[in-house]
Amino acid sequence: MTLDKAGPAPVEDARAEQTIAYTFTVTNTGATTITDLTIDDPLLASAPSCTPTTLLPGDVASCTGTLTLTQAQVDAGSVTNLATARASTTRAGERVSVPPVTDTVTTTLRSTSGVSVTAEAGTLVDTGAAGATAGDQMPVTITVTNTGTVTLTNVRLDDPKLGLTGFVCTAGPLAPQASATCSVPAYVLTQTDVDAGEVSFAREGDGLGTER
Repeated sequence: MTLDKAGPAPVEDARAEQTIAYTFTVTNTGATTITDLTIDDPLLASAPSCTPTTLLPGDVASCTGTLTLTQAQVDAGSVTNLATARASTTRAGERVSVPPVTDTVTTTLRSTSGVSVTAEAGTLVDTGAAGATAGDQMPVTITVTNTGTVTLTNVRLDDPKLGLTGFVCTAGPLAPQASATCSVPAYVLTQTDVDAGEVSFAREGDGLGTER
């Protein structure tokens, strides 16, 4: 027998827990009837369903199965899995196994990456007890959220106002939809800030570097 396994075209916007479908086509290329057809694909949640499972010479069976993507597979950008078709037949009155056949498919997983950045100022430290003056410090909290479908690492911040260039927010992995709080140095008020009566920090999405 022969086995032809087919997967989807590149999966766009792939994400963990998404399911993708595979089809398996088995052809009886021998001269005897084969029975008990099964497909073994260890990455699938359950064994593919085949119709029929008994094939006369020349008959073709169609099988289907689904794979639930993991975050590791999405991060890798592809998933490769091997399928094996097994069956039996009768020779000289005895049941014997048909030599198993295999086929491998690699499916490309195209993820999306995105982040949102928010900056929040804390309570001004009035060092001179004279209200807001140049030199006073203002704590700043910056929160980065992974809005994409792929895990990010080495999240870095560039913010000229805070004097940050390549500031490591978090070197560890940042999973999709997860957030990290960056411990950045306090901002020192300038006379320009005092004259303006306000301080504007990074807007959402400004000055962020990430790596997959």
